[in-house]
Amino acid sequence: WGAAAGGTFTLAVVLVAAWWAVDQYADQIATFNVLLLGRYITLVAVGGLVLAIVGGFIEHRRMREETHVMAALFANALAAVGGGMLWLLYAIQSGALAGVKIL
Repeated sequence: WGAAAGGTFTLAVVLVAAWWAVDQYADQIATFNVLLLGRYITLVAVGGLVLAIVGGFIEHRRMREETHVMAALFANALAAVGGGMLWLLYAIQSGALAGVKIL
C-alpha cells in the first residue's frame, strides 16, 4: 500500500469508530436512535439535488465551467444514498420490514 491508501484507510477506520461512539452514546445515554436521522438526511440530500439541477439549468449560459454544479450533484447523491441506507437499516432494526420478502 502507498502512503495515500494507508492514510485513507486510517481515516475510514477513525470515522467508523467515531460514528459507533456517537451511536452508542445516543442509544445508551440519550435514548435516541441515530439511524432515525437517515430519513432527514435523505430528504435534505434530495432537496439539494433538485436545487443543483435547477440551478445548473438556470445559470448554464453565464457559467463557463460547471464544476461546482457537478460537486453539488456528487455530494448530494452520496448523501442521498447514505441517508437511504441509514433509513433502511432503521426499518430493518425496528421490525418495520418483518413481513416483507426482499429477494
